[in-house]
This record gives sequence, C-alpha cells and structure tokens, in this order.
Amino acid sequence: MEFLEFKNLLFEKALQVGFSECEIYFSDGESISISVYNGEVEKYNLAKSFGLSFRGKFNGKIGYSFTEILDEAAIDMLINNAKNSADLIENDDEAFIYEGDEKYSKVRTYSEDLQNIDPSKMIELALSTEEEAKKYSDKVVNINGCKISYSSSNYGIYNTKGLELTNKGNILTSYVVPVVEDKNGKNDGVGYVVASSLDEVNPKAIAKQGVEEALSKLRGKSIPSGSYKTIIYNEAMVQLLETFASTFSADATQKGLSLLKGKEGEIIAS
Repeated sequence: MEFLEFKNLLFEKALQVGFSECEIYFSDGESISISVYNGEVEKYNLAKSFGLSFRGKFNGKIGYSFTEILDEAAIDMLINNAKNSADLIENDDEAFIYEGDEKYSKVRTYSEDLQNIDPSKMIELALSTEEEAKKYSDKVVNINGCKISYSSSNYGIYNTKGLELTNKGNILTSYVVPVVEDKNGKNDGVGYVVASSLDEVNPKAIAKQGVEEALSKLRGKSIPSGSYKTIIYNEAMVQLLETFASTFSADATQKGLSLLKGKEGEIIAS
C-alpha cells in the first residue's frame, strides 16, 4: 500500500472509532558501512529500515502503537493497540497533539552529490586511508580501525490538525584510528571527516590528523597538582558537555531533575 493511501485510511478509520485527533511519525532509511584491515575489506554491512508510529487521543488520553508494515491489517492493529494503550493510562495529565507552527525554517540536510553512491569508491577510499596512515610515520605499529559509512533517511510527521512535514537527509563519514609506539609506550589517535560528497574524503588528510594526534600523546607527563590556566581540546569539551546533556532537556527540568530549572534566559557558563 502506498504511504499516502495508508495515512489517509488510518486517520479515517481512527476518527470513525472514536479518536478525536491523531498523528503519525515515520522514518525510512538505509546505510552502508565498510571496514578494512591490512589492505582487505573486513566487514561490509548494508541495512534498510522503516518504521511508523501512531498516536491518537481517545477518551482524553493519548495512546501509542507502532508498525513496520503498511497494509490494511497494520491499520487495524495500530488503532486497536493505541486504544488499549490509552485505556491503560491512569494519570490526569492534559494530553494533546500539537497542530504545528505557522512556518518552519528550511534546513539543508541532504546532499545531491551523495545520491546513488558507489560502494566500490568507498572501498577504495577506506583502503587508501589505511595505507596513508601506515606510511605517514615509522612509529605507526597498527590500525585499530578504519571505516567509511554512508546513511540516508527520509522522515515525516502528519496529523489530523493539518500538520504535514517531511525531510530527508544523508551523510558520509570516514575515520581511521592509528596506533603509534616508541620507548615511552603506545597511544592512538583519530582522524575523521564528515562529508557531503566523496570528493571531501581526503585519505592523506584523515591519516595525518589521526597519526599526529597519536604522536602528540607519546611524550605526555604528569605535573604537580595546582591551579592552572587551561586550554581544553575541542573534542574533549564535546565529551564534557555530553555528560551534562540530559540537564538541558525540558523534560528533566519539568520533572525537577535539572539544576537549570528557573534559569531560562540566564548565562550559566563562560
């Protein structure tokens, strides 16, 4: 069954059996990932996925259901499961489906240059990246990982209040993790790129980034405890912020689980 036919029939049947408002969200995607080791393809993974979630307001409660198949049997299943889900809700929280904003900004998340990407070219780039990393320095003793991946997605949200939003995106990533060694020990580094075309994947640049990072760690040493002016490496700062990411969510704030409650609009850090 075609998606729009499925959506229209689902909404029609749901409203007929007593849902006052309904919404669906779908996601359709595919991915290719290729890992190489010692000049050979180690892993080649191709995956496709599709899912559609349905939620509707029934007797003042919001029920949910999910399917990976678009047919008439799935329509009946979604409606029945959402009804049963709504009937199990015991709290009195106000439930509603948002009709959407008046307008939305356009965000570029899809690259035409990545359409119909050639897996053989991805393999060539991965093998070349591994080779460049090995020959960049005589201190490179191993490669902990070398991978190139492509993924694309198409997703959207529709509801009975007139909201109809869709978007598609794709992305290409490539990385290498070289291991270097000298008399002081072993360390590894990461070289990577997030690209919107195959031309942006430069094996020499990725290899240099990974090996240089690994080499920079070889002569690290301890310093006395004390207060120092510190420059934090950007990648390390990302990891620090990730640790606190949950405190930035509205859900955590509303549940009293965030120290940022009541500080909306205030500067909280340098």
